Amino acid sequence: SLGPDHPDVATSLNNLASLHQAMGQHKQVMLLYERALAIREASLGPDHPDVATSLNNLASLHQAMGQHKHWEALPMHQRALEIRKAALGPDHLEVATSLNNLASLHQKMGHYKEALKLFQQALKIRKAVLGPDHRHVATCLGSLASLHQVMGQREQALTLHEQALMILEATPGPDPYLATVCHNLASLYLDMGHHQNAIKLCERAIVNWEATLGPAHKNTSSSRLLLFSLRLASASQ
Repeated sequence: SLGPDHPDVATSLNNLASLHQAMGQHKQVMLLYERALAIREASLGPDHPDVATSLNNLASLHQAMGQHKHWEALPMHQRALEIRKAALGPDHLEVATSLNNLASLHQKMGHYKEALKLFQQALKIRKAVLGPDHRHVATCLGSLASLHQVMGQREQALTLHEQALMILEATPGPDPYLATVCHNLASLYLDMGHHQNAIKLCERAIVNWEATLGPAHKNTSSSRLLLFSLRLASASQ
């Protein structure tokens, strides 16, 4: 027997929490993640990378629970980032993941300048470690593009979305993140009045959503709604 405070118990708690999270049971997930964090801090020390993982899990859960929880998620993401920098080095891929998570939270909170700086740091690390054509580089480019889009900087967003799309198209087969990029780029083209380009991309998004997440998924429905809006806009030209 390992005992109730062994690090392996924390891993099992995290796995159980993931199952509850898939079922939308946030209260149970919170209790399990908090217990896993307490075990890891006690058994491994407060500055261990596994503690950062637990903090990241808790912070992501707070984000999923809505805007009222964002301020609680912020110090968790910040602490996870500092632990990873100290334990793994400033150019580690897990540091890039923490930078990306923290940037996403700042974007949701309307802190666009801070989000931009963090996304750019994450992108720099991923390009250096993985190379410029890796899928995880594409996800960073897509995140940066969406931020520029929210900030009203359409040309910058367009360039970044197209770079992300080019990387993802190099890998054959359905891809949910390819669907995300196609949907976001279609939305941008709609804003810019390029309806035919937008329709083609939106149709691609739907095909990829249906193949990866299914026809009834909310993302598939969202792209279908965008396609309907695009066809209305195109017909009224």
